[in-house]
Amino acid sequence: PTSGQLSVAGFDVQTQALLVKQRIAYVPDDPPLFETLTVWEHLQFVASAYNVSDWQTKSEQLLDSLRLETKRSALASELSRGMRQKIAIACAYLHDPEVLFLDEPLTGLDPAAIRMLKKTMVQRASTGATVLVSSHLLALVEDICSHLIVLRKGKCLFSGSLQAAHESLGHTGSLEEVFFSL
Repeated sequence: PTSGQLSVAGFDVQTQALLVKQRIAYVPDDPPLFETLTVWEHLQFVASAYNVSDWQTKSEQLLDSLRLETKRSALASELSRGMRQKIAIACAYLHDPEVLFLDEPLTGLDPAAIRMLKKTMVQRASTGATVLVSSHLLALVEDICSHLIVLRKGKCLFSGSLQAAHESLGHTGSLEEVFFSL
């Protein structure tokens, strides 16, 4: 960094990087899984890395909610794009992170998984987690987000509540209208 300070979950990312990493989870739009690990082995690996107690019970619940029970022994290399996304989500949720970063999280998901993911993102936020969603799907943002940041070429065009976005631009229509006004 050339200037300033950044903290995540109350910890400085420069001087307390490990403490930050223990409290966050990241789901990229194309999750880089270990091709030769099974679904269950991915969960076991993440549980070991984050010292998750009772990881088997949590993993069973995640497999059930993501409809991955029948894929527990499947290698990541054998799975569809949507199934790979579900593994990444399960791994991110396993250690109950304080901060969750999701980049285009609905990519490849079936309608049931989309509904479940939207519901669980809102639930996690309501219990105190910070859930940051990067998405071009404005309907998703409008459905689940309370705050909005609009960036263009590294510049912040807007940061605030969805309501404030509508009010500041005099829009009562969709988020799409607000976005294009910005």
